[in-house]
Amino acid sequence: MNDAEWTDVNDRLPLHATSVLVKVRNGDVLHGKYVDNPDDPKQGFVVPAQLAYDDITHWRYEALA
Repeated sequence: MNDAEWTDVNDRLPLHATSVLVKVRNGDVLHGKYVDNPDDPKQGFVVPAQLAYDDITHWRYEALA
């Protein structure tokens, strides 16, 4: 997948709680969700995998089918 389609987690985070896709350092793409976390916004990503939050590099809104 092209990085131009993705938002870098250091540039911007989702504006509200929503379903997202996240890309991790090794290139894997995971379905997840984002919930507001005022204490540490990057830790708002919730994915069904054991990984460090620093492993998430990019995100995008999940398209609804």
